[in-house]
Amino acid sequence: MKTNISIFISAMIASVMLVGHGVKAADNRAEEKSFELNAGYHWLSPVKDADWADGGGIEVQGRFWQNAHLGFALMGASDTWKAKTEITEEESEDVYISTAIMGDASVTSFGASILYRSRASDDATLIMDIGLRYAMVNSSVYAEAAYDGPGGPNYLYEEIKIDNTLLFVV
Repeated sequence: MKTNISIFISAMIASVMLVGHGVKAADNRAEEKSFELNAGYHWLSPVKDADWADGGGIEVQGRFWQNAHLGFALMGASDTWKAKTEITEEESEDVYISTAIMGDASVTSFGASILYRSRASDDATLIMDIGLRYAMVNSSVYAEAAYDGPGGPNYLYEEIKIDNTLLFVV
């Protein structure tokens, strides 16, 4: 199991806001400040050689627009990542080895962003989000190994630690 944070960075960059609801304090975007509350769902499908099975979660973002194009946002998110369960067994004449990885990790993140809003057309608006997120990881991913051969049997069951991290999001 890879214990580096690159999978979390990939997740944040690849996250897609599938649902968005806005509450606007003012209709006139060109002159007035406004507020939007957006909620979205993250769904992540791993690549073939990833060490996790899937991931998903929810994000809530409060957007504070200062004018028609510029604003800032405060956000909070909660995601769960399920480790790909892998069991490997090898046996030879006098040695037996078995390994397994299982479990999941919960990621809670908080952060802030600078937003740029561009009107692509009357029906579509593009928003660029550049910011920082602090991700707190609660790992429940475990590795298990068993060995039986010369020297006697040995067994190992250990939690895989994943550090909290600071993420840059575009």
